[in-house]
Amino acid sequence: MVGALGLGASFLTHSFPFRKERINLECPGNSEEEAADLVFDQPRWEAAKLKRQGKWAEAKAKLVEVQGMKPSQSLMDSLTREIAWIETEISNQQRLEAAQAALSAGKLAKARAELNAVSSNTWQSEQLSKQREELKTAAVIRFNEAEALLKKGQPNQALLIAEDVLAAFPDHCDAMDLARPSLCDVKAPLSAAGR
Repeated sequence: MVGALGLGASFLTHSFPFRKERINLECPGNSEEEAADLVFDQPRWEAAKLKRQGKWAEAKAKLVEVQGMKPSQSLMDSLTREIAWIETEISNQQRLEAAQAALSAGKLAKARAELNAVSSNTWQSEQLSKQREELKTAAVIRFNEAEALLKKGQPNQALLIAEDVLAAFPDHCDAMDLARPSLCDVKAPLSAAGR
């Protein structure tokens, strides 16, 4: 069993009065610098917990605090990479919030632009997917509003809504028919001639 774990016999018989000694015996490649970095474990764990909760700004603050404590160069490099990644997630979170506000205001093109700006490898992918579905649903609702306005004899307002739907979904056929009937008229003879 001892050999399977890669632990020497001295590990079993040696008492461990200090954590630093335990680390050096368990992982002989560790340097004193890396052992000193153990002091920074608690704030890094707290930052990890904050990240899981989606509290990106607070997690960044914890890691910046650790950077200020002058850790080893290897930990400093790791912290720098992690902070850069968290800054991307903060930007993603801001874009998701802006997209939600635009959706609530019925501004589909603005919401689509914000959602498209969210990085594809975000930890907030579930929220991104949810908002993309909400955008599709909102486009259907807004187009139905445009059709209702057109039937009520308000073509200018219907056109504004259809243009917004098209800005968000350029291939939305119904909105294209409503907003740009001349384009549809031109396409029809071309497709008929091609048959």
